[in-house]
Amino acid sequence: MSKIEVTIITLNGKRYAVFKVNDAWFNAQAYWANYHDLPRDGDRVELQPGDEEKIIAELRAKVAEAEEAIARYEKFLRSPAETREIDVCGHKVAVHFQPWQHFRYIAKVSIPKAMKDELEWPDLLSRWLEEWEEEEDTLSLTGNVKDKDEYFEQVQAEMSRAAARINEVRAWRSQQPQSYEWPGNVQVTIAPGGKPPYYEARFVAPRALIEKARTCGLALARHQWWPTNNNNLVSMTWTLKEQEINMSLATLKKLVEDAASIEAEVIAQYSV
Repeated sequence: MSKIEVTIITLNGKRYAVFKVNDAWFNAQAYWANYHDLPRDGDRVELQPGDEEKIIAELRAKVAEAEEAIARYEKFLRSPAETREIDVCGHKVAVHFQPWQHFRYIAKVSIPKAMKDELEWPDLLSRWLEEWEEEEDTLSLTGNVKDKDEYFEQVQAEMSRAAARINEVRAWRSQQPQSYEWPGNVQVTIAPGGKPPYYEARFVAPRALIEKARTCGLALARHQWWPTNNNNLVSMTWTLKEQEINMSLATLKKLVEDAASIEAEVIAQYSV
């Protein structure tokens, strides 16, 4: 079967060559092989006297060129898939390349879920991590690229940024907690929070101290204190940036000192 058929017609006193594609698969392969000079089904070209042989010769040349392009394309498709790995602070990141249409590659980047947990970033490679495909132990991002070396360099650069962030988070979390004891037997602990730049300040106070502050209408009792496993103690946790710690602790410490130093006795109580 011929790949493309040419019919010469006359229409309104003019001569035309009309092309009919007999082998649609051949045209499709040529398109995927980035060859775009083949006529499409139904294309029509006006002819001048003596153009018939020229049109046929040009078509044969284009078919031959398309066959060569398809041969190169089929060879490209037979090239083996490739997986490259990047070590990101002990996490193995895999970049898999598979030959695809138009001499492009399907590129799949896979990162361990544990790396996402350490990263503390919402996005990677310009895509929200929530949009990455979730697999058993990994998150994957798939797309197609023209140049796998250029794309791998882009992934490497992004993973270098990710490694710097992970090291920053690890250093942050490795800080030792700082503990203080305030008047009234109030225990204070300052520790790194879930991610930089936040710290968690935890206050544990005797329930009796907070009840005394509440009875006396002191400001310490206006904060939200929560029960602990010990019925005699209550606790409160604040999330603070480093530059907020000193002022916030100084303010609360003054309230604690006021409550601890005051001597009060309930002499009467009424309910209305």
